[in-house]
Amino acid sequence: MSSEKLKNIGASILWFIALCIFLAQGYRAVAYYIFDQPIEWTWHDLVVFGMAFMAMFVPAELKSLVVSTAKRVAGRK
Repeated sequence: MSSEKLKNIGASILWFIALCIFLAQGYRAVAYYIFDQPIEWTWHDLVVFGMAFMAMFVPAELKSLVVSTAKRVAGRK
């Protein structure tokens, strides 16, 4: 795997983490406005929230990584 591909995957992961934190904070602000009480996030909540968004955004990138690795293991290029 080339270093450029690794950089792209790393950048995608960092953008994804930033997006999850941004969306979680926005949800927290809206819930505070609606229910008039603060929502305390735990690390477990953020992980579950992140996994839900990862299921929507990341599969295409992971698919190409898995396919290229499988071809390399099988001896094809």
